[in-house]
Amino acid sequence: MSRALQIYHRQPPLVQLAAGDVACKLRLHSVERRRKIATYEIALANGANVAVSCRFFGVDSAAWETELGVLDVAPHSLVRSRFNVPLDKRHRESRIFVKLQGERVDLLAETRPPQLPASRAWPRYAAMVLALVCAAGGIAAVVFGRPAVIALSAPQTASPGVVTVSYALSGRGAATYRAVSSSGAPIASGTLSSPSGEIALVVPATDAGRSVRLDVATKNWLGSVSRTTQFAVVDVPRARIVTLTAHRDAYDGRTSVLASYFATGQNGTLRISDARGAVLGTAAFSHLGTTRVFVSEAAATETMYARLDVDRASSHAQATVEIPSETLAPSSVPAAPLADAESPIRLPDSGPPAAAHNDPFSVTERVVAGSSFKVAINHFMPQMHIALQDRIGSTLDEFEVTPATRYVTFEAPAATGQVEVYYIVGTYMRALGQESLIRSIRVFPH
Repeated sequence: MSRALQIYHRQPPLVQLAAGDVACKLRLHSVERRRKIATYEIALANGANVAVSCRFFGVDSAAWETELGVLDVAPHSLVRSRFNVPLDKRHRESRIFVKLQGERVDLLAETRPPQLPASRAWPRYAAMVLALVCAAGGIAAVVFGRPAVIALSAPQTASPGVVTVSYALSGRGAATYRAVSSSGAPIASGTLSSPSGEIALVVPATDAGRSVRLDVATKNWLGSVSRTTQFAVVDVPRARIVTLTAHRDAYDGRTSVLASYFATGQNGTLRISDARGAVLGTAAFSHLGTTRVFVSEAAATETMYARLDVDRASSHAQATVEIPSETLAPSSVPAAPLADAESPIRLPDSGPPAAAHNDPFSVTERVVAGSSFKVAINHFMPQMHIALQDRIGSTLDEFEVTPATRYVTFEAPAATGQVEVYYIVGTYMRALGQESLIRSIRVFPH
């Protein structure tokens, strides 16, 4: 840690961060000798921007640590709590301490428990009790063994997706694991049935730039122990297609399709196909941002589709746009604002878009210029955003969609004297990444 840590073992014990973000006070509150219970009080002030986990431990005379409880403290909050510790002479605690753990926080506060008066000796039974204890301890150590997490190995950095962490345990007993993002969101948890192996964690893309903490704990009647590791989640460079436009263009006496795009990739292919899916022509991806594909005269007047695929390392991105027939309107068409391997852009179905209720939203194909029209929200998706764009990709209006939204209303652009094509672009989160869906609308004059 970059901040200085100050530890005071006077009464009352106090742990304090120099910057004042986290402060902890641990003290003995009361002792009930008849019930043989000691009550401790913990006061914790968390002024940091992250949650702090406060775990209570007791250490017996054999230096075995036993976890007594856990207290999670939210950011910017004050907590005062009390907990009881038995003063059973057979399991008397020689130390009581708490561990404060969180992002950039790893602190310790300690106090000593009260001592009970020495009990009367029983000479006649001392040797017998000692022999029985030694025999039981020896048998337990052989059969069960003291639990321990021997190894817990995670990579220092990992990309979103499946991350494997190796572990090894000793001692027979129940073992569990729990992975949590630094944002506080749980990632995975479960039990470990094998004494060694790998834990597979599925880290979502939304945790890029954060860290993941993995706790492994094992216990049996001889005690319990836990171990923690963490790794940073980095967003590696991926293939992306930011914009894609395509239109018919006469060149050297021949009909062609000229595609312009802004994309990042090492290689790729541009494919021109008709409405039946037949490929009319292909060309290699160019870092200049434009690619020309020649097509036949017969197919040039029909509706066509331009699909761009790019690759970068192990990632892939694709975007597809429609080139309407010449009888409708000029055919420069925008792609979604963002496309990558986890955010595919989907073409409209062959049927009317308004009937596609499996999609998150549906639109009306025909709109009168200057009038209002609605986009129906069929079902809500996380981080859903709906925008109206023109043929060159400019956003005319946009809305954020909430779970309570049933539809959004747009104002159709003014008439231009001919039929114009516009696009409703929806982006939302699905599974591990962002998905975009484009629907076209035709705006007719009055």
